[in-house]
Amino acid sequence: MPNKSINKISTLLLIVLCLFMLLDLGFSFKEFHGHALGGDLIPLILPDDINAPILSDPFGLKALSKKEYHPNINRYFCVASLQAYMKKMPLFLQYFTNPVDSLYLSSSLFRIGIYLGFIFFMYRIITLNQNKSKLKWIALFSLLPFLQIKGVNSCFDFVGESIVYAFFYGFPMVLFCFFIFPFLKAYVRKEVALNNKVYRYLIHFIWGFCLLFSSAIIPPILLIIIGLYGLLRMRNSIKTSRIIWTKKDSLFAALFCVAMYSLILGGYNSESANAIPILDRYSRLISGFYEYFIKQPSLLISWLLSIILYKLMGEKVDGIWDGKFKSVLLLGIAFSMIYIFSLPLGGFREYRPYILRNDTLIPVSIFSWGLVSLLFYYTMTHTKNKVQKASITLFVLASMYFSLTEINTSKTTKTCERDILYQVAECPADQNIIYIKKEGCPVID
Repeated sequence: MPNKSINKISTLLLIVLCLFMLLDLGFSFKEFHGHALGGDLIPLILPDDINAPILSDPFGLKALSKKEYHPNINRYFCVASLQAYMKKMPLFLQYFTNPVDSLYLSSSLFRIGIYLGFIFFMYRIITLNQNKSKLKWIALFSLLPFLQIKGVNSCFDFVGESIVYAFFYGFPMVLFCFFIFPFLKAYVRKEVALNNKVYRYLIHFIWGFCLLFSSAIIPPILLIIIGLYGLLRMRNSIKTSRIIWTKKDSLFAALFCVAMYSLILGGYNSESANAIPILDRYSRLISGFYEYFIKQPSLLISWLLSIILYKLMGEKVDGIWDGKFKSVLLLGIAFSMIYIFSLPLGGFREYRPYILRNDTLIPVSIFSWGLVSLLFYYTMTHTKNKVQKASITLFVLASMYFSLTEINTSKTTKTCERDILYQVAECPADQNIIYIKKEGCPVID
């Protein structure tokens, strides 16, 4: 009888959780639908003279040989994907809605897809070594405080308010997460990555190659990860006094070379042509710490919550991922520190005055999100009642804080832009001059 009662309570909690997540997804979709298109969409969909070189010189060979500068120089695949999607998807949706709404609906559907991709990835990470567990639903609960559209100072904004930023940052990043997942899974489960199949490594190389020419943050991320992997391999080789070259080593070596090329190519981005001195950039980075970790403490709160949960677990921490958690944690901390302090080396943008911003902080935010959610999941499934109650209390408080700040900072911004598009759409075909009712909208800029 007690077991039946527990099962009923678990089922009820699961139903409530699913309903809550559906409501959250509905709210998220509404917020996505309320954002302006913005983000230089038109010059990328219908390339002007400034953006045309990215399509005619996708891998920057001409730029390097002639020392030419142009924007988005190492982002060919995301620009091509953006063009293909925004030229096809709105036309398809026009079978069900009007042309103006089809643009916003296309943007919303794509970004909710990225949003779901991050949730699914985090769920897989949290339950990585829990195949037979009946409490996997707790993993979904552990993700709830961080399901943010805007959040505190946008620190947990993985998707972006603009469809362009979604293609430039969120989309490549979620693909990169699934790119790296098989290697983390193999490490934790003590398996051979990609089943040691040559064709899978070839697919992964093509996958990685495309990612390295999709987003400015992917090359440094991959270089740091491969660098840390190389140090571990070197340490193991010294311990065992032998060197064994594997297919994974070949893959990482090849991608390391491509990543270095993409990183060098990024130096020819015209938006970085007037970069400020390196010392000034590091000075601004210090100011960025105050802006993103103190003034708006979303990341700081997640780190403090992780430390508290880590302490609450005590010796049980050693059981996470069959003892592999601590080594992954140290690697994650090392990665985050190296990544943050290498950001000023990537140049300077006037629209990113403190170097740090939600887009550049995406990998650190993902690590922070995964860490606190993973620790909460294990406190709920591997500790006693007192620890569980304390963990639930902390998590409920965190959920309230993040949810309230999301509600306070999320605003619909498409009103004037959409009104202008409707005005243009309803204009008679023989009218050559259109008098705009409102100024300052991104579609006009």
